Amino acid sequence: MDSAAQQLLAIVRHTLWHDTPALATEDTDWNALFALADRQHIGALAADGIGDMTPPPEARLKAKGYRLLSENLYRHHEHSIADIAAALRREGIGMMLLKGIGLSLLWPVPNHRAVGDIDIFTFRINDKGLVCCQSEADDIISKSFGIVADNSHEHHSILQINGIVVENHYDFINAVDLRSSRDIERYLKQLVSHDMKTATICGERIFLPPPVFNAVYLIRHIGRHFSGSRINLRQVLDWAFFVRAFHNDIDWNSTAGYWQKIGLLPFAQCINSICIAHLGFPPDIFHGIVSTDRHLTERIVDDIMQPEFTTTPPDGHIASAFFRLRRFLANGWKRQITYKESSPRAFFSLAISHLRRGDI
Repeated sequence: MDSAAQQLLAIVRHTLWHDTPALATEDTDWNALFALADRQHIGALAADGIGDMTPPPEARLKAKGYRLLSENLYRHHEHSIADIAAALRREGIGMMLLKGIGLSLLWPVPNHRAVGDIDIFTFRINDKGLVCCQSEADDIISKSFGIVADNSHEHHSILQINGIVVENHYDFINAVDLRSSRDIERYLKQLVSHDMKTATICGERIFLPPPVFNAVYLIRHIGRHFSGSRINLRQVLDWAFFVRAFHNDIDWNSTAGYWQKIGLLPFAQCINSICIAHLGFPPDIFHGIVSTDRHLTERIVDDIMQPEFTTTPPDGHIASAFFRLRRFLANGWKRQITYKESSPRAFFSLAISHLRRGDI
């Protein structure tokens, strides 16, 4: 890792635990440090740590700007979430948050977690249990906000509300690309009906997934992003704060067994080890589910901080197809620790999925 990456990790540890120096020196490239924090989606969190340092005035002002921007965007998301939930509640539909602000509630300073899309799962509870209401919810939201839902996506619709992308899921993961994905989706639908949590946002009750669900869903979501392109520190911190909050509420032996079954155990072990070694989280909360492969763990850290490939393919069908092929081949080592499918089978399944979507 370069010096900016090393400094950013030290700043995160200092912000969370105050057990390490933040490693600012006269040679610190503050612009590079802020740019990296921005790419890792932890600008406000890093700004909290930089506030404890002695940066030059322009860097201190920039850190304050990151915090204010994060707080304003977070407040905008909160109000939008409450407005959507209220519209659905009036029609007897519950709304569950996936990831996002629901996980931010586990952070030390929730509104210093960067926000993005709003992912929701809408449902009713009847004598059959929890029943998805995605299509009905889309109609209600569309009428309430004067918008039209985009149903061209594989496992969720998209609604643009107050300038925010809202994904209304009928499947939790993309279950049409890999055979193992369909098995995981069925398992997640079983888990989601367990003990749901609730939170109050701007006066509205919001449902949150049960911990046993998130123990599979979150690490699968992170692993999917990692194997396909890249992940960032915000996603790793989401996982770490989730584990810290609920590590006593989950049967980790059973969960690790399921990770092993779907091919995710080596990746999950490495992420846990990164949380301990690089982010300072206490080892005991991970219940021994850590990696003994230090080389693999460090390779993942390097890829998080300085990924080989960008997320967005170039314009043009041919250029995009070649980019995806090069990335697929280069990411073979990632799929070995996140999927149970072989690379040829994964390639065929993913190619068919992209063709269906018209990506290639």
